[in-house]
Amino acid sequence: MGLMGRQFYIISDMHLGHGRLTEEGFRPVGFSEKILSNLGMILNPSDILINLGDNCFGQEKVWYERLSFIECKKWLVLGNHDKHSVSWYMDHGWDMVCEGIRLKMFGRNILFSHIPVVWDGWYDVNIHGHFHSFGLDRIKKYEPEIHKILTQAHYLVNIESNGYQPMKFQTIMREWEKNVRRKTCN
Repeated sequence: MGLMGRQFYIISDMHLGHGRLTEEGFRPVGFSEKILSNLGMILNPSDILINLGDNCFGQEKVWYERLSFIECKKWLVLGNHDKHSVSWYMDHGWDMVCEGIRLKMFGRNILFSHIPVVWDGWYDVNIHGHFHSFGLDRIKKYEPEIHKILTQAHYLVNIESNGYQPMKFQTIMREWEKNVRRKTCN
């Protein structure tokens, strides 16, 4: 089956097992279990899950073992907290591991990355993670160099705002196009 015959889902910053996110009030108790449950209920064997990085904190072998039971093709874009080698991730259930993915789909040039990338003229939209649901003020305060590059060509996937589940790629593209049209009309 070719790529176009598959359903694409995007997720980012699962941070499975990262207890501090709960302790500091950023995520509810049991968020890791909720994420895994949602993945298991939503994804089918023919689907492709593009994970935009930062999978887990500690007990990585345990979390990757649990992820291996999710039946789909799994593509990992390495995040700033994904510290193992590409071969380690491939040996632990990922079908593809890379720094970023460039695809032409739905007539658009799409760049998938963990951290937003400066617009280089190639992509129409940079679908990225990294910021969670922290808001622009926090991003501006703690990562001003990244905040400066954000444009309407950037689309943040954050698991907190999506019920701790992956997003359909088509949904992301519809939302992005709607936002671009709205900003262009203002």
